[in-house]
Amino acid sequence: MGSIDGIKDLGEIRVSIERGEQLKAVLQFPFIKGIYLDEGAFSEEELLKYRGEIQNSGKWAGLRFRRIQRREDRGRSPKDWMEEAKNEEGFRHFLLRTLDQVAMLQDFPDRKFSTCFDYTLYSYNQAAMEVWESLGAKEMSFPIEFRFQEDMAFSEWARSRGISTELLCYGHLPMMVSANCIEKPEMAVPEETMWCLYRIGRTRVCRFASIANTAITKSTIAMFCL
Repeated sequence: MGSIDGIKDLGEIRVSIERGEQLKAVLQFPFIKGIYLDEGAFSEEELLKYRGEIQNSGKWAGLRFRRIQRREDRGRSPKDWMEEAKNEEGFRHFLLRTLDQVAMLQDFPDRKFSTCFDYTLYSYNQAAMEVWESLGAKEMSFPIEFRFQEDMAFSEWARSRGISTELLCYGHLPMMVSANCIEKPEMAVPEETMWCLYRIGRTRVCRFASIANTAITKSTIAMFCL
């Protein structure tokens, strides 16, 4: 079993949260440098409130966009959030998850915020990765289906281009992760069921999902850092 000390040396540790109580927990850990708020999990009022709490704690606040953008989605659009952040205001970092969001990014050539192209923007070969690079990718997540040797090739290519990478390490993944398919089934899950995602930034990512009936503690984190 690994420990959190074993992964802290790999790069900046980030955490993605989907519930307010998770924020209270992760703010207690000094080794966590940045916290993503899930755009689809909170109202705009909550996003602004929690963003302030994160920034006041000395950590940076990021926004994880939706996997699927719909007209009926509440709150601001990704482009609105980017507009606010372009002059070093608002969120510092955005997790891009759709081609639409990448297209919006092109309107901010002199942006002050940073972005990561998430694993949902598939990068299964060098040609695909070069497309993302041409569209402004400075940081990219490893595809979750890669085997070790493929991860190594991805890492070697990214390093040669000066692109940071994030490696996804996970426990149990939901059966379906596309088009927000887990939204309705999740409503039948007891309220105490928690979804928490842990990221290691700069070069790596740890993402842990479906921590049910479990308080977030250092032991919990270490248990999943295998």
